[in-house]
Amino acid sequence: KVAAEKGCDTAWTTFSYTLVAALLSGFFFLQSNVVIVGIAFLVFMSFLNSISFSTMTIARMNALKYVPTGIAFPIMRLSTAIVVLFGLLYYGETLTAMQWIGVVLALATGLLLTRNNHRPENVPADKFRIGVILSLLALIGSDGATITGTIAVRAGDVMAFLGITYLLSTFYSLGVVKF
Repeated sequence: KVAAEKGCDTAWTTFSYTLVAALLSGFFFLQSNVVIVGIAFLVFMSFLNSISFSTMTIARMNALKYVPTGIAFPIMRLSTAIVVLFGLLYYGETLTAMQWIGVVLALATGLLLTRNNHRPENVPADKFRIGVILSLLALIGSDGATITGTIAVRAGDVMAFLGITYLLSTFYSLGVVKF
């Protein structure tokens, strides 16, 4: 939110963040002396994760330039409910009645907030629409990053996965043009 409010360049902010994360996770991976098994799978999942993560980061920062946080963040936080539903389908997890109520309320909140009649008066309709679309894109990116990350860390080394993911995200952010 601060980067968006200060008018910081999205690509530069993303590049800086991912570079620091890549260096730190790479350092900790190299310190661990872990032998990676299944490097092709790990690189593939890191590739998918880096695209998802970078998309989420860039869309989130840009969404906050168009709509207030009270609209953008509840939409983006729907990712928790969607990831829970993924866990039900992919991992066969179960939910309590209270958890189901939470998922339904989260989804209903997102649907209500994306309606145009919840647009603040000081936000033009076209900017509101762009902000909601970017918030939804951030939601999709967040879900993609969470799901690919969950699958990858269950199959391999966490620090190796993070190092490769953030390194790829750093390169991806270099190619992003300003919104």
